Amino acid sequence: MPNPRKPSDRRQNRVTKDVAALAVIDDGAGRIVVPKPPIAVNAKARKWWDAFWRSPVAQAIAPDADAFLLARWIVYVQEWEEATVTLRKEGMTVEGSTGQTTLHPLARHRQNVESNIFAIERELGLTPRARATLGIAVNEYKRGAAELMGDIGNLAPVALDD
Repeated sequence: MPNPRKPSDRRQNRVTKDVAALAVIDDGAGRIVVPKPPIAVNAKARKWWDAFWRSPVAQAIAPDADAFLLARWIVYVQEWEEATVTLRKEGMTVEGSTGQTTLHPLARHRQNVESNIFAIERELGLTPRARATLGIAVNEYKRGAAELMGDIGNLAPVALDD
């Protein structure tokens, strides 16, 4: 006879863990509390930070455990924003040492930063595919279906005419 399956919270692959059980950031009155970024960031990066914390994905974040990941993400977002502004002003190409036209060095840096942002976005579930992979959307649908079944069970019976 095979061994019984471990509960989902004790399995090594915790993809099946219920995301709803993780920290929900609110003030107790249903309002979302947006924590301050771990470093000083510009206004554009602050808008991205606020948008992240107001999204449903933030409910799956454990702020203490994920703090370093979030700090790196917002630093990269700010660097990307600043590089983009500079590239718009200066152009994507510069004159090289021998007079040739070459790609602006900041364009390469921005591409590296963008790769780092994308990797962190996958970890945090900030893309549709990442949310599906992490089980965030699935758990929300399960919760929605459970609420719907509860509502159906509370309906009053209706007499049908023959």
